[in-house]
Amino acid sequence: MKVGTWIPPYRAWVRGDEALRLATAAEDLAFDSLWVQDHLVAPVGGLEETRVEPVRQQWVDSEEYGNKEFTAVEYYGEENWWLDPYMLWGFLAGCTKKIQLASCVIVLPYRDPIVQAKMLGTLDVLSDGRMLFGVGVGHVEAEFNAIGVPAAERGHRTDEYIRLVRQLLQGDELAFDGRFTQLPKVRPLIKSAQQPSPPILIGGNSQRAARRAVELGDVWLPAGLEPGQLRIGQRYLDEQASERGVPSPGIAVVLTWGMSDPKAPYAGKSLRKFLSVEGAAELLSEYAELGVQHLSIDLPNPNERIFTRQMELLAEAVAKSGIRDH
Repeated sequence: MKVGTWIPPYRAWVRGDEALRLATAAEDLAFDSLWVQDHLVAPVGGLEETRVEPVRQQWVDSEEYGNKEFTAVEYYGEENWWLDPYMLWGFLAGCTKKIQLASCVIVLPYRDPIVQAKMLGTLDVLSDGRMLFGVGVGHVEAEFNAIGVPAAERGHRTDEYIRLVRQLLQGDELAFDGRFTQLPKVRPLIKSAQQPSPPILIGGNSQRAARRAVELGDVWLPAGLEPGQLRIGQRYLDEQASERGVPSPGIAVVLTWGMSDPKAPYAGKSLRKFLSVEGAAELLSEYAELGVQHLSIDLPNPNERIFTRQMELLAEAVAKSGIRDH
């Protein structure tokens, strides 16, 4: 099982020097992947106009971090900062050598799929095949409204865009006649290093997200699921794959943890669950036994010093878990 951490693009303190030091530290600490996240704008207004709906679905009853009612600004825009994930990926690709570069998640309906395919394919070539393309349909209706993309279409757009991105990244001439995108016969002028595309991770805790992973993706990427909850999702994935006569997709999980520091207890404001090194190691082993391919762990990051220390403690837990000895 591979374990990754995040470069927090939503923190105003994350600029060039900081991103370089964090990426270097993550690679030195032997993390397997660096994850970025995506939002374009934070709509301004009251709760009724800009409400961020809870991510949690009733299907597996996860205790999703931040699963409360927020305005868009409260939820992800209080610092008025959000680095573009594609640009941040390009920066990270240039300052790292072997760590995989992932997303949790790119909101696929926000951007033109042809442009996204070109950017993703270019990143995969320049990083020597290190991209993991985590995508989601999005869940902030006010943001869709602000950028002029109908929120009601986001699922259909996501499905179509995944198909088109995959076809473009194969590098062969193609024509495409979709509901939202039409192309006459063209040459893509790019071919990803990983074929037929970088792995596509389908984000979301709903049954529809799991089915989308079976139908169109390579990996299902739920958030906040404990091992017992994840078993429910695994059974559903296997059932859906069996009905369609296709292999069951892999599984990656996004977790929002804090690491307890015995030398300096965390004093910041946080809704996270804090774990000791030993407790985190035990949980890592449980996820590995379930066959999880990737864990993406979002750590406390109010400043660079605390975040770096959190990465060090998580790296200790990974080493203690023994997951890399198998």
